[in-house]
Amino acid sequence: MERKRKRKYGFLVLGLAAVMIIAAGLILHTQKPYVPPDKTDRTELSRSQVYLNGKGYVIDSRQAKAHDKTEKARAKKLAEEQQKRQDEQKKTQEDDSVPVKDVKNTNREPGDSGTPGGKTEDPDAPEADDPEDVRNRERDSEAEKNLTEDEKAELPSITTSLISGDEINGKSGKFWVTATDSKGRNIPVYSVGDGSFTVTCNGATIRSTGAAGTRTYFRTVLQDGKNTFKITAVDRNGKKRTVTRWITCDTGKKAEATGTVTVTVSASVIGLGTLMSRKVDITDGESVEELLKTALNEGGYNYVISRGYLAAIGKPGIANGWKISEAARAKLREERATEKDPDKQSKDRIREKDFYSTSGWMYSVNGERPGVGIGSCVPEDGDEIRVFFALSQNVY
Repeated sequence: MERKRKRKYGFLVLGLAAVMIIAAGLILHTQKPYVPPDKTDRTELSRSQVYLNGKGYVIDSRQAKAHDKTEKARAKKLAEEQQKRQDEQKKTQEDDSVPVKDVKNTNREPGDSGTPGGKTEDPDAPEADDPEDVRNRERDSEAEKNLTEDEKAELPSITTSLISGDEINGKSGKFWVTATDSKGRNIPVYSVGDGSFTVTCNGATIRSTGAAGTRTYFRTVLQDGKNTFKITAVDRNGKKRTVTRWITCDTGKKAEATGTVTVTVSASVIGLGTLMSRKVDITDGESVEELLKTALNEGGYNYVISRGYLAAIGKPGIANGWKISEAARAKLREERATEKDPDKQSKDRIREKDFYSTSGWMYSVNGERPGVGIGSCVPEDGDEIRVFFALSQNVY
């Protein structure tokens, strides 16, 4: 009897537990999910839940007013920028009405209108517009004529030292180009992700000779008479602008220099001191490579230059009497540089990897070593270019 009574109570307990579990499940099923209160205290649509899954927070009236205020301020700024662009375009159109053929220019400096006092040759004629303004002109190409002002404002900007109607002397022309996107970011001449621009002269593509700041320099052979340049810039978003300039050239006359630089070549680290020092005339845009070639040619040296790197300089007997100091040798031993067989050293040339495996030619401008090759560095009037032989990066 006692066993039957315990079994009966066991069934009752199990039944009661099952009823309680079912009741709890029903209660939980009927409850609504918890939704946290909206504590948003500012408008930040770019990070809101609406942008993530299309539902969630709703801004209140205070936040809506703040949003409207921000949008109005942004619209006002855009309107001001658009008005500024329109004013600049209007000024450019007014400038275009001044015939550039009245301005005589032969290798003039930027900012010089061609004659003393900045006047045209005709004393009764009005003042010509400043050449810097002409450089900034961006006349619409045929592809741009049907674009709205807003669409034009999204295109790249192109500034160049080329001035349509200029007259220059010599067989070659040098000029610079600066290209920027609509946000003012520089567009390099050769690039993948930041856009790029190309330059052609009379239909042939021109390669740059170097860069200084935002300006990229070019040099090209010109034909006698009219020469047409086309500059096309494409920004990182594929927006494209093309401008055209033309100049006339008298190839029978010699171009005038715009300044001079000093080119010095030395091999002091091997006991030969200064090999050459010359003053070289420059015109705008010439690179260290071009000026070095001129100096070496005038000095009777032969050389090997490849892709902006000076590999060797030669001349009969140039390496006679070379000597490396014990102090230099000690530094090179610390650097674990490998010394070459001195009996195999040529007397008529000094080239990279001579004497030591780490040797080569280096250069500086005004005592500083640029971080680019000699083909990409564009010096200015009065600069001092020093080309020197080094046994390693730290021994020269």
